[in-house]
Formats: sequence, structure tokens, C-alpha cells
Amino acid sequence: GDFTAHQIQQFENLEEVYQEWNENINVISRKDIDALYLKHVLHSLSIAAIANFNPGTRIVDIGTGGGFPGIPLAIFYPDTEFLLVDSIGKKLKVVQAVVDTLNLKKIAQNVRINIIKMLAEAKSGHPGGSLSMVDILTVLYFEKMNIDIKNPKWENRDRLVLSKGHGAPGLYSV
Repeated sequence: GDFTAHQIQQFENLEEVYQEWNENINVISRKDIDALYLKHVLHSLSIAAIANFNPGTRIVDIGTGGGFPGIPLAIFYPDTEFLLVDSIGKKLKVVQAVVDTLNLKKIAQNVRINIIKMLAEAKSGHPGGSLSMVDILTVLYFEKMNIDIKNPKWENRDRLVLSKGHGAPGLYSV
């Protein structure tokens, strides 16, 4: 379909945000930053040519790096929820800045960031155990398990037994 005026504005704002962050953090190859739309945005949107995400669908972009393909797809599919996951914290910082700048409300907060914040606030814990299971927990919770987040005590909900004590911050974060 055609882009709305709001989507066009979001796409136009991408370049400025990425160029600003790329000066400090090498999120996109410095030789590719001038071809952001061709090499990253258009490439990401090519997924839309073969896949249609219905409103309410949840998509996990594992290894998102600087937010590709997740951010362009989140703009294209504003009623789809995207969870962008990456093991490199500095790249997730950029992703969060882009999400905030473009006001992309349907992208879920990154679980890894929440784990680190939780452990830092508690001044205790082992991040490795939680970080090692984030992808599994995210897919289980958002894609596979039969749950109702508005009714956490629902009698027919699926349950997860976590027998990895050091992984508790990961579970709480999800």
C-alpha cells in the first residue's frame, strides 16, 4: 500500500538520527551511511514483498544490530509489534533512541536492557545466566505460551517452571 504522511515523516527522520548516532558509535558502516535508504531501509522493506504481517502480529528481530530490518518494518506495519533483540548493548542504545525519536510505540522494550537495569539497581546478580536465555524466554512468552497479561492469575494459563535461579531477572524482565 501507499505510505501515510506520518510514515513518510518517520522514514525521512531516520537518516538524521542514524547519522548523529553513527558519528559516535559505528552502527552502520561509515561507507554505507550515505546509502542508508538504499542499502538498509529498502533492503529491510523488501521483506514486505514476500510477507504480510497482520495487525496484532508479534515479530522478533533477533540480531537486529542497529535496528534493521525491525525499525523500517515497524514503520511500514504500525499495528504490528516488533521486539528487537541484540547482544550488543551499544547498538540497542541506538535502536532505543531511534524508537524514541520516531515514536514507534509498537516496538517492545528490549528485555536485555531491563535485565541490566534490574541487576544494576539491585547491585547484585549474574547477568550471564539471564542474558543467555533471553531469546528463548521472549519467543515462549510472546509467541508460544497461552497467557493473558491482563489476567496473570487466569486458571487456564500456561506455566513456565524456571529451574535456573540465576535466570530469574530474565524471566522477570520478559
